[in-house]
Parts: sequence; structure tokens; C-alpha cells
Amino acid sequence: MRNILIPIDGTKQDEAAVRAVAASKRQGANGVAIHLLNVQPPVRSYAAQFLGLAAIRDYQRVEAGKALAGARRALDEAGMPFTVHIRIGESVETIAAAAAETAADEIVIAGGGDTLVGDLMRRLLVARLVRRSKVPVVVVRSQRPDGGRAIPAAGLRPSTG
Repeated sequence: MRNILIPIDGTKQDEAAVRAVAASKRQGANGVAIHLLNVQPPVRSYAAQFLGLAAIRDYQRVEAGKALAGARRALDEAGMPFTVHIRIGESVETIAAAAAETAADEIVIAGGGDTLVGDLMRRLLVARLVRRSKVPVVVVRSQRPDGGRAIPAAGLRPSTG
């Protein structure tokens, strides 16, 4: 069985990654286990002193639920089972660790952002993830609001050095 990890941050670009995995399943890719991952940023201890750890964890759970809602709905509609993972940490390191924990065969992530800055940030995240990951990172093309294409689709391999 192939394990696919899809990092979900709640942006519209995530839909492209989920659709690509769902389409591959419809085209006959049997034996696929889908893992949706949402990474919540850590809250520094200074903020935790004032807010309380329980309140922070509740907030992170709610935000993760919002971010994952669209992906969950799309996979439910496609009749595809999946597992949800919510982690707290720095995005790239946490995604790479989750790939190892789930024995992922690949990470499927959407490229591009809604804005020029968002596009640049996503490209930087993907580049860091490719360097850090021990499994292939597949970047799925996503449609930008202006009708242009974001990052071209590419199957990227982790560096060996």
C-alpha cells in the first residue's frame, strides 16, 4: 500500500493537491492510504503564560479543523478514506517528521499562492521541504485567482547530499 501525505494549510491551493490524489485513485491507483496533515505554529512560552496552554491547544484544534475542512469534504465526496494528523511545530520540519512517522512514500503539496508574496513563500517552503524530506515531494500545479499558473507540476526528489 502506498502512503501519501498531503500537508493542508487551509488555502485554496490545497484543493489542487487533494484533487490530484483523488484523480490518481479514480484512474486505478489502488492501495493508497491518504494522510492529511495540518501543522499549527507553536506558541511561545511568553504568550502561553497569559493565555494558558489549554486555551492555546483548543484554539489550535479549531484552526486545524477549519484548515482541514475543505480537504476532508473533497475526499469524503470522492469516497476516499483518509487519516487526519494535526501537529504543532515549524512547518517544514514537522512535515518531514510526519512523513517518516506515517511511512509516507511521497508528499503531495500544492504549489503557488494567491499573491506574489504567497507564491514566493510557498516556493521557499517547497524548496526547504525537498531538501529536508527523505521521500519524493510532488508539487501539484494550482490555479491562481488571476487565471495564471503557479508553480509547474513537478515530481521533485529529495537531495542525496
